[in-house]
Order: sequence, then structure tokens, then C-alpha cells
Amino acid sequence: MHKRGGPIYHEDFSGGGKLGASVARNLYSMGWQVTINEKDPKLVADDSELWSDEFPRDKVTVRQGDFMDLKWDQLLEPHHCNGCAPECTTFCNLASNKHGRTLASNKDGRVTAHNPRGTTLEALEANSWIQRKAEQYTRMLDKDPDFFFWMENPEGFLQHLDIVKKELCGDEIKACIVPLSQCW
Repeated sequence: MHKRGGPIYHEDFSGGGKLGASVARNLYSMGWQVTINEKDPKLVADDSELWSDEFPRDKVTVRQGDFMDLKWDQLLEPHHCNGCAPECTTFCNLASNKHGRTLASNKDGRVTAHNPRGTTLEALEANSWIQRKAEQYTRMLDKDPDFFFWMENPEGFLQHLDIVKKELCGDEIKACIVPLSQCW
């Protein structure tokens, strides 16, 4: 693990979102310690486009493997901010029909979700990922009320999941959920 002065940021990629990589690079440039959890070995390989002179591979802690396989002591180690990128291929509107996620509009035009959880194995696994993130964030906030997190929100679809509405965006927790109009 690489130690630097300053706050600590953990990034949990789900296949390597460019938004998350940009946040990690910018926070590193401001003196933050950065840990990246990434399941795709190509995205964090020494020759990956992620790394540069300003964001050197040998100065960032990288944990290879799936976020779902991390132990709770790793997920709950002290850090000030966490960013994550849920699997866009199951949450974006283009994939919603494939995965059985359905939305509808009510009479006043507001979007309501008929089945935002989906029906495919991929959708259910992605939902489990979100559930684990919600538990991690809730436990981190119990330890540190100033803990900050953000989550990419492919085309705004995540906002319709009960876990996000109730646990991440409820009265007590004010989440920073970044709606994206496209995935990279």
C-alpha cells in the first residue's frame, strides 16, 4: 500500500469507467492517496492508458479483482471518499429491455419503475453489487459522518431501485449520484 499525505480516496470500478478514472487522477494531483479496486486486469496493467507521469502506476494502490470479492475489512478501511461505477451494461436504458428492467410514466409524466430490478442473471448480480455498495456506505457513514461517496448513475436508471431510493438517497443519507447520459 502506498502512503502519501492527505485524504484517502477509493475507486471501485466495474469494468473501468472513464469518469471514475478522471476523478481518481484529479484527486491524486491534489495530494490524495488513491486505491483502485478493478476487476479487469487490462485496465490497471502497467501499460494501461490510465497511467501517466502525473498519475504513476507505482504510486497508486491497485487491488486486482472484483469488488464483490473484497473482504469487509478492506471495504471499511479508513478513507474519506469513495467513488464507484456500477455495470453500465445492465443499468443503462439501452440494456433495460434485455435485462427485463422496465420503466413507465404516470399521468403527470413522472417516470415510475414497474420492474427496475430486472430479471436476468446479469441484472440481479448488478443489483447485488449496488446492495453491497449501499451497505458499505452506510457502515462507513456510521464510522465517519463526513464520509463522502459518489456513484455513476447510467442514464439515471439507478434512482429507480428501492435500495438507492431508500438507503442511499433517503432522509439521513444525501448521496451524490451522478446521472450520465452515455457510458464510455
